[in-house]
Amino acid sequence: LESLHRTAPPQSPRLQKYVRDLAAYLASEGAYFHDDWGDRDEPLSLYADGDHLTGEGRIRYTENFAARHAGYFQ
Repeated sequence: LESLHRTAPPQSPRLQKYVRDLAAYLASEGAYFHDDWGDRDEPLSLYADGDHLTGEGRIRYTENFAARHAGYFQ
């Protein structure tokens, strides 16, 4: 997982801690958590402004999301 994050935009130590804590809490409650940060299948080129997807990006993101999380939609 760490290798996926090597080309991702930097995150502050505070945000990294928040995400770790959130993931740990959700796991302890039996919830599923997926963080898209650093995912090579979701490059920044899919985004219009770093936060919001472009029209083409929405299609690709949705296809990737549906494929990766298909088990949750059955």
